[in-house]
Amino acid sequence: LSGTSDVKAVAIQYRSRSATNQAIAVTGSVYVPNAAWTGTGPRPIVSVAQGTQGLSDNCAPSKSLVNGLNYGLGYIQALLARGWAVAVTDYEGLGTPGKHTYIVADAEAHAQLDIVRAATKVSSLGLSPSAPVGIIGYSQGGQAAARSAEIESTYAPELNVAGVVAGGVPSDPEQLATTLDGGAFFAFLAFAAYGLDAAYPELNLENYLNADGQALFTAAETYCVADGLANGAFKSIAQL
Repeated sequence: LSGTSDVKAVAIQYRSRSATNQAIAVTGSVYVPNAAWTGTGPRPIVSVAQGTQGLSDNCAPSKSLVNGLNYGLGYIQALLARGWAVAVTDYEGLGTPGKHTYIVADAEAHAQLDIVRAATKVSSLGLSPSAPVGIIGYSQGGQAAARSAEIESTYAPELNVAGVVAGGVPSDPEQLATTLDGGAFFAFLAFAAYGLDAAYPELNLENYLNADGQALFTAAETYCVADGLANGAFKSIAQL
């Protein structure tokens, strides 16, 4: 973990489920402070769902948290400073074959909950299956955290979820589409269209795209968030 030497950092690949409930492999990273936990009960685990990273495998949090280019690094370090373990999912399709299902709430929530299950099965980390679990996320991660709160009791009933913090939740895609279309942050709308098509290919997004749209969506597969913002700014649905 960039800038932090007093933690055990482990990259993992684990089983999760897609939005259509198919078994998939997802990657992520787990960080545990080297210092012994001195609080009551087992060491807590916080599952972090990060905000928009992009569509390319190079944007996966497990990579950007290593090289110091991840904008969420500071709050992950703050969680670790409290003595808590932190698990960070890469989500479906970031760091694994296939497309990233950006803004597909069920896929995101499954990945966020399943990384906690996986972390407790890595014996070298010393994490307890009965540990209190915190769920946190902002923006794309806020959607993941909010959906995790809705499904944890049925999807992962064995987890001891103690609390959820969800911020900047994109809860109304139709309204967001109207707001983002033609604006400086059009990339988020383009990423969302890409992600929904990746999860539900029957949408057949390519059937709606002209040559400019095809070119943008092909290029978008190589974009991290900054690239997307730069190349998608002020574009519109009508142009594509």
